[in-house]
Amino acid sequence: MIGRRGVIVGTGVLALAGGGVVVAERAGVLDDALRATGLEPVPQPDPSDERRLAQVRTTLSGVLAAAESQDSPEVATLVREQLDALGGADAGATAPAPRLTVALQDAADEVEAACLGAVSPALAQVLASASAGLLQARSLV
Repeated sequence: MIGRRGVIVGTGVLALAGGGVVVAERAGVLDDALRATGLEPVPQPDPSDERRLAQVRTTLSGVLAAAESQDSPEVATLVREQLDALGGADAGATAPAPRLTVALQDAADEVEAACLGAVSPALAQVLASASAGLLQARSLV
Protein backbone atom coordinates (compact mmCIF):
# COMPACT_ATOMS: atom_id res chain seq x y z
CA MET A 1 0.00 0.00 0.00
CA ILE A 2 1.30 3.39 -0.95
CA GLY A 3 0.90 6.09 1.61
CA ARG A 4 -0.05 9.69 1.01
CA ARG A 5 3.55 10.68 0.85
CA GLY A 6 4.18 8.21 -2.00
CA VAL A 7 1.17 9.54 -3.93
CA ILE A 8 2.28 13.14 -3.47
CA VAL A 9 5.85 12.34 -4.51
CA GLY A 10 4.61 10.29 -7.50
CA THR A 11 2.29 13.09 -8.59
CA GLY A 12 5.11 15.61 -8.29
CA VAL A 13 7.39 13.44 -10.40
CA LEU A 14 4.69 13.15 -13.09
CA ALA A 15 4.13 16.91 -13.04
CA LEU A 16 7.86 17.54 -13.41
CA ALA A 17 8.13 15.03 -16.24
CA GLY A 18 5.18 16.62 -18.05
CA GLY A 19 6.67 20.07 -17.57
CA GLY A 20 10.00 18.81 -18.87
CA VAL A 21 8.33 17.52 -22.05
CA VAL A 22 6.67 20.91 -22.63
CA VAL A 23 9.96 22.76 -22.06
CA ALA A 24 11.85 20.36 -24.35
CA GLU A 25 9.25 20.80 -27.09
CA ARG A 26 9.38 24.59 -26.90
CA ALA A 27 13.18 24.52 -26.86
CA GLY A 28 13.18 22.36 -29.98
CA VAL A 29 15.07 19.45 -28.43
CA LEU A 30 12.20 17.01 -27.86
CA ASP A 31 12.79 15.29 -31.23
CA ASP A 32 16.48 14.88 -30.40
CA ALA A 33 15.60 13.35 -27.04
CA LEU A 34 13.21 10.91 -28.70
CA ARG A 35 15.81 9.90 -31.28
CA ALA A 36 18.32 9.29 -28.46
CA THR A 37 15.91 6.74 -26.97
CA GLY A 38 15.52 4.97 -30.31
CA LEU A 39 12.10 6.40 -31.15
CA GLU A 40 11.47 8.28 -34.38
CA PRO A 41 9.36 11.40 -33.84
CA VAL A 42 6.32 11.97 -36.05
CA PRO A 43 6.42 15.42 -37.65
CA GLN A 44 3.32 17.53 -37.11
CA PRO A 45 1.86 19.41 -40.06
CA ASP A 46 2.28 23.15 -40.16
CA PRO A 47 -1.04 24.92 -39.42
CA SER A 48 -0.62 27.17 -42.46
CA ASP A 49 -0.19 24.09 -44.66
CA GLU A 50 -3.39 22.65 -43.21
CA ARG A 51 -5.23 25.86 -44.16
CA ARG A 52 -3.71 25.78 -47.66
CA LEU A 53 -4.75 22.18 -48.10
CA ALA A 54 -8.32 22.92 -46.98
CA GLN A 55 -8.55 25.82 -49.43
CA VAL A 56 -7.22 23.71 -52.29
CA ARG A 57 -9.73 20.96 -51.50
CA THR A 58 -12.54 23.54 -51.59
CA THR A 59 -11.30 24.90 -54.91
CA LEU A 60 -10.95 21.47 -56.48
CA SER A 61 -14.37 20.47 -55.18
CA GLY A 62 -15.82 23.46 -57.02
CA VAL A 63 -14.01 22.46 -60.23
CA LEU A 64 -15.36 18.92 -59.82
CA ALA A 65 -18.89 20.30 -59.50
CA ALA A 66 -18.36 22.37 -62.65
CA ALA A 67 -16.95 19.39 -64.57
CA GLU A 68 -19.88 17.22 -63.56
CA SER A 69 -22.45 19.90 -64.39
CA GLN A 70 -20.87 20.51 -67.81
CA ASP A 71 -20.69 16.80 -68.61
CA SER A 72 -16.91 16.52 -68.77
CA PRO A 73 -16.24 13.04 -67.33
CA GLU A 74 -12.51 13.06 -68.15
CA VAL A 75 -11.94 16.27 -66.19
CA ALA A 76 -14.20 15.04 -63.39
CA THR A 77 -12.17 11.83 -63.10
CA LEU A 78 -8.87 13.72 -63.02
CA VAL A 79 -10.07 16.19 -60.37
CA ARG A 80 -11.66 13.41 -58.30
CA GLU A 81 -8.30 11.56 -58.26
CA GLN A 82 -6.55 14.75 -57.14
CA LEU A 83 -9.12 15.24 -54.38
CA ASP A 84 -8.70 11.65 -53.23
CA ALA A 85 -4.95 12.21 -52.96
CA LEU A 86 -5.58 15.35 -50.87
CA GLY A 87 -8.08 13.82 -48.46
CA GLY A 88 -11.38 13.98 -50.32
CA ALA A 89 -13.88 16.49 -51.59
CA ASP A 90 -15.23 19.42 -49.61
CA ALA A 91 -18.99 18.89 -49.37
CA GLY A 92 -19.64 22.60 -48.86
CA ALA A 93 -17.98 23.72 -52.12
CA THR A 94 -19.95 25.55 -54.77
CA ALA A 95 -19.37 25.46 -58.50
CA PRO A 96 -16.97 28.14 -59.77
CA ALA A 97 -17.19 30.10 -63.03
CA PRO A 98 -19.67 28.74 -65.56
CA ARG A 99 -16.95 27.95 -68.12
CA LEU A 100 -14.91 24.93 -67.17
CA THR A 101 -11.75 26.16 -68.91
CA VAL A 102 -11.83 29.34 -66.82
CA ALA A 103 -12.46 27.31 -63.65
CA LEU A 104 -9.48 25.06 -64.46
CA GLN A 105 -7.16 28.02 -65.08
CA ASP A 106 -8.27 29.81 -61.90
CA ALA A 107 -7.89 26.61 -59.87
CA ALA A 108 -4.43 25.94 -61.33
CA ASP A 109 -3.34 29.46 -60.39
CA GLU A 110 -4.69 29.08 -56.86
CA VAL A 111 -3.11 25.65 -56.36
CA GLU A 112 0.21 27.00 -57.68
CA ALA A 113 0.07 29.87 -55.17
CA ALA A 114 -0.61 27.37 -52.37
CA CYS A 115 2.34 25.29 -53.61
CA LEU A 116 4.69 28.26 -53.50
CA GLY A 117 3.63 29.08 -49.94
CA ALA A 118 3.74 25.52 -48.59
CA VAL A 119 6.08 24.79 -45.70
CA SER A 120 6.17 21.04 -46.27
CA PRO A 121 8.23 19.96 -49.30
CA ALA A 122 5.97 16.93 -49.74
CA LEU A 123 2.84 19.12 -49.86
CA ALA A 124 4.56 21.52 -52.28
CA GLN A 125 5.35 18.61 -54.59
CA VAL A 126 1.77 17.29 -54.52
CA LEU A 127 0.33 20.75 -55.13
CA ALA A 128 2.74 21.43 -58.02
CA SER A 129 1.62 18.20 -59.63
CA ALA A 130 -2.05 19.09 -59.07
CA SER A 131 -1.57 22.52 -60.63
CA ALA A 132 0.11 21.04 -63.70
CA GLY A 133 -2.66 18.46 -64.03
CA LEU A 134 -5.30 21.18 -63.94
CA LEU A 135 -3.53 23.09 -66.70
CA GLN A 136 -3.30 19.95 -68.82
CA ALA A 137 -6.98 19.19 -68.20
CA ARG A 138 -7.93 22.28 -70.19
CA SER A 139 -7.14 20.27 -73.34
CA LEU A 140 -9.86 17.78 -72.35
CA VAL A 141 -12.61 20.40 -72.38
